[in-house]
Amino acid sequence: MGYKSYIKIALYFLLSVLISTNLSANENRWQELLTINGFYTLDLTYADDAIPIISNGNIPRVLDAEESTFKNSVFGLQVELEIFSGLSAFLQGSVFYDEQNESDESLDWAYLRYDPGNNYDIRIGKFLVPFLQGTELKSVGYSRLWARPLVPGSGAGGFIETRGLELIKRIPLEDSFLSLQFSLGEPEHQRWTVDGQRLGLVAVKYERSDFWLRAALLRADYEVFTPLGQVIDDKARVNMFSIETEIRFYDFVVNAGLSDSDADFSPDDKLSYLSVAYPIGRFTPYILAARTSRQFEAFTPPPPPVSAPPPPGGRPPSQRVGDNDHETLAIGFRYDLGGTHAIKAQIERIDIVDESDPRRGRVDSEANVFTILLEGIF
Repeated sequence: MGYKSYIKIALYFLLSVLISTNLSANENRWQELLTINGFYTLDLTYADDAIPIISNGNIPRVLDAEESTFKNSVFGLQVELEIFSGLSAFLQGSVFYDEQNESDESLDWAYLRYDPGNNYDIRIGKFLVPFLQGTELKSVGYSRLWARPLVPGSGAGGFIETRGLELIKRIPLEDSFLSLQFSLGEPEHQRWTVDGQRLGLVAVKYERSDFWLRAALLRADYEVFTPLGQVIDDKARVNMFSIETEIRFYDFVVNAGLSDSDADFSPDDKLSYLSVAYPIGRFTPYILAARTSRQFEAFTPPPPPVSAPPPPGGRPPSQRVGDNDHETLAIGFRYDLGGTHAIKAQIERIDIVDESDPRRGRVDSEANVFTILLEGIF
């Protein structure tokens, strides 16, 4: 089912709830029940050579040589409706340019939230996979310091979204608090030759005024097919781990993160980043270094004929092909315009080494990218 179908279903659901709820309620009552917020990123980016970048949406983005473009801009909406005390419905969607430079839309969240009290939250519906700290608000550029998200377009090992159940427990401590997040659902992979079966995630976050630390463990089970529909492995899995932190000391803010994965078929994804910022009132300059690596494997021997079952013991032997390494070194600033809007600018050097296709051999790409943007919430 495509994004448009999800959006239609979600809108129909909200409409039916609105109709079935007390239609005679006065305007003030509706203002208490319904909360609507918007967000936007107006992004102008220039690259001196053709290069892929991490987009503000959940799609790949490739810039052409000497191109100046607004196609990385995003506009979105958050809608929350209180159905009755403790139960609410939540939607978050966005509009952006797709890979063909045409307008497209994405429904990132669509869930019911129940608050039973005692610092518990229970959510059921559709979510972005919350493997990294910035995943859930990836499209909301105002929520982060940098010009673009750190979360790659491939999500967590290629799994971008999941449909299922989440349980969140917040534990207040003396001068801090601890958050526990449990997710269980059916994931959707970015490749149509991968069919997600189950996904489980556990995340722990400790937070106080000058520091937070978050760690997450993820496991996903999936099936892998050839383009002709032949089953290669119906019991493949990926295990992933991430740890991230933010530390404020003296007048500096340091962000750092690391993630790793071990996958049967989809590439092994690795991510590391380090950022140092120095806030001066509304003005915050920063430097950022980030690296993503995707390690690929090839089948040896090739899969059996379409009519034959998978070989005993699962997938056939495999051999390493090579990595796709993406390194970024950036310097930029954020200037806050009050409490809801910000101007950002970033200059970065991107270097890519791609050895994932043995037929093509090693391909090196490099570019200087300049971005200026206006972001906000309303």
